[in-house]
Amino acid sequence: MNLNEGCTACGRRYDDPNMHEGQCSRCKRCLACCDKASVPYTCAWKWNQKDAGQQYRSLKAYERWESNYKILGHNRRIV
Repeated sequence: MNLNEGCTACGRRYDDPNMHEGQCSRCKRCLACCDKASVPYTCAWKWNQKDAGQQYRSLKAYERWESNYKILGHNRRIV
C-alpha cells in the first residue's frame, strides 16, 4: 500500500466506508495516525525530533502563515 491508497501506519484504505478521518496534508497519513509520535515520519514524530528552539521557530512561522491574509483570504479560515 502506498500513501495515495491509504494510511501506511494503520493499514486502512481511504476508500474504506469505516474510515472517518481525512488525510493529513503534511505527513499523508490518516489524521488519527498523524497525531501519534510513535509512528515514524508523522507530524507528531517530526515535532518530537526538534529541539526547543526549532519548535519555537516552527510555531512562530506557522503563526505568521496563519495570519497572512494573502494566503488565507478574508473568507477562508483554518478549521
